[in-house]
Amino acid sequence: MNVLDPNPEGYPVALFIHGLGADGSTWYFQIEALKKAGLRPIAVDLPGFGKTPNHLTHWTIENVRDACFVRMQQLGIEKYAVIGHSLGGAIALSMAVQYPRTIEKLCLINSFAHLRPTKLDDWIYLIRRFVRATTLSPKAQAELVANRIFPDASQTGFRDVVIQKIIQTDTRAYKNAMRSIAKFDMRPKLSDISIPCLVITSEHDNTVSKIVQQKMARKIPTARQEIISRGGHAVIIEQPELVNQLILNFLKTNQHAF
Repeated sequence: MNVLDPNPEGYPVALFIHGLGADGSTWYFQIEALKKAGLRPIAVDLPGFGKTPNHLTHWTIENVRDACFVRMQQLGIEKYAVIGHSLGGAIALSMAVQYPRTIEKLCLINSFAHLRPTKLDDWIYLIRRFVRATTLSPKAQAELVANRIFPDASQTGFRDVVIQKIIQTDTRAYKNAMRSIAKFDMRPKLSDISIPCLVITSEHDNTVSKIVQQKMARKIPTARQEIISRGGHAVIIEQPELVNQLILNFLKTNQHAF
């Protein structure tokens, strides 16, 4: 599994897990901020995304979770925080439940424990996305996602990047990831989480609704939720300064502060 590890002498360590159709480089702004602050940010390319080939026979959130855990073991890292965006947050959440002695802190950004839309428009979008991913070309799927995440005329550059990343993704991995998202349900395990948890939510996220994220945060005993009033689903790119400050404050906070 390909990793970005620009500051191997830094501490503490934070593992960044990207969302569907993205790769480790999506975390550029966060990686730079943590590196500057003396921490060790590590960003993975999940199987079938970025520079990591799809080596999994069955691409599921659970199998990818285990692959991330093994990759960190290979790097010789025994304790670390895990930070995930969207699908990456679901993987991070699963890691926190499966490996509670390894994961020291958990940060979920516009993510979910069980993804079910709360509005008709959101349902329509997810259905269209699934149909395009399974029946049409990767470009058709990519354009739908890019226009949804970056709707403003001024965001053309961001849309182009999203389209290119999705087109380059392994098609089988992408489809199986969508199926795994549909089946994912970590809600019964949320009350078992005892490590510090930060939930970062965009007020205008049109992919994972604020309501879904609020319900998740309320069920995690150690969770604190922060709402970012500006920015949508891709808040790590749209509002990097705010996100970076929240992450840095969280990682530097004493473990027992929650």
